Amino acid sequence: METIIAWLGEREAAISAVVGLLALLGFVLSPVYRLVRDRRSDRSRSLAEKSAPAPVVAAAGAQGEPAMTAAGPGAPNLIPAREPFAASTPMASEATLAILPVIDKVNDDRDDDWANELNDDLRTILVRSSLFEVRFLNDAVPLDTLRSQGMKYALEIRTRPRGADIRITAELTDLRTGGQFWSAYYSRQLGESVGESDFLALQIASQLVPPIIGAEVRHALNLGTDNLSASALTRLAYHAFLFSGHDGDTFREARKLAEIAVARGPGDARALATRAVTVATAVAFGFSEQRRDDKAQAIRDAEAAVRLDPMDGLVLHARGWVSAFFDSYEQGLPYLAKSVDADATNAHVQADYGYMLLKCGKIDEAEKQIDLAFTLSPRDPRQYIWNFFRGALASARGDPERALIFFEQSIALVGYTPAYVGKILACLELGRLDAAKDTMLQLAHTFQPYITPGRFLAYVVHNRVRPEIYAQAEQLTAFWPDDGES
Repeated sequence: METIIAWLGEREAAISAVVGLLALLGFVLSPVYRLVRDRRSDRSRSLAEKSAPAPVVAAAGAQGEPAMTAAGPGAPNLIPAREPFAASTPMASEATLAILPVIDKVNDDRDDDWANELNDDLRTILVRSSLFEVRFLNDAVPLDTLRSQGMKYALEIRTRPRGADIRITAELTDLRTGGQFWSAYYSRQLGESVGESDFLALQIASQLVPPIIGAEVRHALNLGTDNLSASALTRLAYHAFLFSGHDGDTFREARKLAEIAVARGPGDARALATRAVTVATAVAFGFSEQRRDDKAQAIRDAEAAVRLDPMDGLVLHARGWVSAFFDSYEQGLPYLAKSVDADATNAHVQADYGYMLLKCGKIDEAEKQIDLAFTLSPRDPRQYIWNFFRGALASARGDPERALIFFEQSIALVGYTPAYVGKILACLELGRLDAAKDTMLQLAHTFQPYITPGRFLAYVVHNRVRPEIYAQAEQLTAFWPDDGES
């Protein structure tokens, strides 16, 4: 542990920059989520200040192996959609996700519109997906039929009564293998307002992305990439970097895809930028076996990408983060500013620029940028990232109570490591030691074996907390369920 902390001290600029980039990553790993949370009361009518239950998620241990989950019994009671189907705009890979009508097994007048509302909310959020093509079906269609029609994934959602609550089950199937590889359980109170369905839809939409991107990466690497264009490979590599599990294997997979994309299009600025930011992050996290060579390559790629296309928002974004990694946030900031100018309507670029402003100490400007992201895209699956940003802003303003709201919001949408750490520190600031301990145990169980006591304390160091708060965090690690270092 002491070795890790000493290493951090030597590379503060590069490692601190990594924490910023973590806000770009889904951080959803393969271990089974075991967190079962009670529904929290609303703290505000806005999504940004509402708490919600985190689902129990099960992921198959091997490709095509069914996940160990329970499905709702009985024949489906189909709910008619209000449109024949809706198809999304450009996809990042060749994936097509079919969303079947919500199957409602709740025979209660108070819930007549709830499943319809959930279906419509999912439609609103996902119809503009740029990650993969999404099709909403009017009727139940056998999975074999969907496979024959060229669909690659199918999402089925069922609701059924469970005492005074309603249990919602979401199940994702890879139609190429026939295996269910992701599922999640949610619960709500019977008779809950249909207005609550928007948050559940946001949860489902946010949590769908990492497993689908991960599956696409596995299929591409296992079955070959000959049928993918250089641009499709670049998009898949970039989204693998952003949304897949954050470990050594993930970085190697994303890098391999980027290497293939660069080989096919050596003059492709986005391919070079994707390889640059992937390699740079792997260097900073210690996943690189040749740190010096990889650092030099990341810098060369980032600089070459900007020369090839100095007005591309993604290219400028990657160049900014490479500068932040190896120099400072201040040197990366101008590239993020140019990225915003190049893509002013991109909500996530606006939010990410806001976070870098925050790391440069420009709190008021940062808040405006992050708020703009919610205005540009009020029902965006990436809100779990933006709520983490808002929590970081509140912490910077010395308001741990408000920060806690946003960190809990982020965790409820997607189990997100920086948000867990932020919540722990907010609880310590508020003197809620039991809550801090419970959250640390949730973090440890959820992200084993990647998160260890040493890495947890490394995150605490990044947050620049007061010495007494660091000491309390260090004391918490005595309760860590697995004291092994990796």
